[in-house]
Amino acid sequence: MAEPQAPSPTPPPEYCLVEPWPFSAADLGEAADIICQPGQEQQARLEPGEGPIRFVYALVAPFATVTDEISWQALEAVWSGETQTEVREILISQASAKALESILPASGPTVRLSDHEPQAEDIQPGARTWAILPFGEIRPEWKVIAIGGQNPVQKTFNAEAWPLTVHFGIEEDLAQAQLLQRLPLTNRDPDLFATVLLTGVTALVRATAVGMDEYGVLAPAAVVGDTLREADLLHISNEVPFKADCPPHTTGLYYRFCSPDRYLELLQDIGTDLVELTGDHFQDYGDEAMLHTLELYRAQNWPYYGGGANLDEARRPLKLELKGSKIAFLGCNGKDPCFAYASDTQSGAYHCDMDYMQKTIRELKREGYLPIVTFQHEERYHWLPNAYMLRDFRLAAEAGAAIVSGSQAHQPQDYEFRKGAFIHYGLGNLFFDQYGMGDYTDKAFLDRHYFYAGRYLGVELLTVKWTDYITPRWTSPAERTHMLETLFLTSAQIID
Repeated sequence: MAEPQAPSPTPPPEYCLVEPWPFSAADLGEAADIICQPGQEQQARLEPGEGPIRFVYALVAPFATVTDEISWQALEAVWSGETQTEVREILISQASAKALESILPASGPTVRLSDHEPQAEDIQPGARTWAILPFGEIRPEWKVIAIGGQNPVQKTFNAEAWPLTVHFGIEEDLAQAQLLQRLPLTNRDPDLFATVLLTGVTALVRATAVGMDEYGVLAPAAVVGDTLREADLLHISNEVPFKADCPPHTTGLYYRFCSPDRYLELLQDIGTDLVELTGDHFQDYGDEAMLHTLELYRAQNWPYYGGGANLDEARRPLKLELKGSKIAFLGCNGKDPCFAYASDTQSGAYHCDMDYMQKTIRELKREGYLPIVTFQHEERYHWLPNAYMLRDFRLAAEAGAAIVSGSQAHQPQDYEFRKGAFIHYGLGNLFFDQYGMGDYTDKAFLDRHYFYAGRYLGVELLTVKWTDYITPRWTSPAERTHMLETLFLTSAQIID
């Protein structure tokens, strides 16, 4: 019998890349064997400069930062060693600093190097420290700062006009063509970048409906409509059933709601992609109106979740694939069981069973989905959530949700990060006549969440204000500053 042969030694990598290199082994996948460790022989040299590989870096600050934008001149000054009022220090990894040498001046004492990509916990509260990191390293705990009107988490982003874009070139040799076939040419591919816009209460009734009848069905979206339409996925939480013979609307505080079918044009115009049905009022006109509403949504090819024709449909998660990311929506109504709850034989909203919700979130995670969980929960005219909200929102986060969001609030409410999830307890109204009913019912958030290649990167908080019952407008700079300062101050008071 022939002696068994020793296994052949693993062949050396066909090509080696000199460090520092912006792509990690995880980014390269099967091509990870072409990364050289220090001391290995260099066979194909990549270096910053004009070249086929484009790498985008982001400027980020701790999430509780009011500032949205900085000028390129101001950033260069901080990088070079000048202290500014807003930012005193920049944290950056040694690898990223090396790559940015080709486009930035020599760094000063205001730049602190790290042996790893910066994490939010690396910055002490109040330290006035920001960070620069590769686009793919953005995490929800960061706020991405615009530079000169450009922001890499916005769909209008132009990488060639971005001052923190580095090009890597490959030397002309036999390696070039084969390397380029194996390497990703960018760390921010627009085809893998997606936005999901979550909104608060929509109820096209009462004074809002009176205004739509007077000024036109599309009047509520006159200012914010373009931003709603821009989202890859626009979520609408419409609490009200449609009814062909819905009674005429009047002003006043009545609570039995329906909307005429022609108001569907507003939801069409803003680019609605999916509808949440966890609201309190879907049974206001019984099964007939509810089932009619579902027919209207199906005719538009709008999937819905959190409610339905029966209990099974109402609690079923909505699974979607969007530009390389698997996203699932799951929702329920968490109030005392006295509202429009679905049963085996009746249409309505899904009443929260948190054991079922947690089990389903875990299953979605195992299937590779990023769960987005939305609640119709306790209505509080206050920034702080109550104990019942804290319990249920946190249970969803601890089960593995990427985002947990409150659709019930008639004013903006607080946020927190928990177990890697972003929790926003209430956004406020999108289209509803609550103007003047409380200190903050004239304000709301629209949460624009961004995803890249199967990962949740974070959220951009958009802020709106009403000056009437019909049409929200964007906040002024001073109004936005006050709103964000209030959010950050009150959120810090949430008890763990």
